[in-house]
Amino acid sequence: MRNIILLAILGCVLLTGCGEVTEMERCENAEGNWKEFPNSCADRCDAGAVCAQVITESCDCGPDMCWDGTDCITR
Repeated sequence: MRNIILLAILGCVLLTGCGEVTEMERCENAEGNWKEFPNSCADRCDAGAVCAQVITESCDCGPDMCWDGTDCITR
């Protein structure tokens, strides 16, 4: 019985993260909107002047705000 419980816990940790909050969930908790952007800069606070032209999922924090990877903050 103990081995089954240990295997269930191990499976949960390896397969699902066991309750780990995703970046999408952190975005929604910060009242942002998770969406696709047309380039790698997205709405990130640390975006540089050069952005790769690749569709990127990230948090849209709205006007005058940006996503720092964990929260929507003022630009």
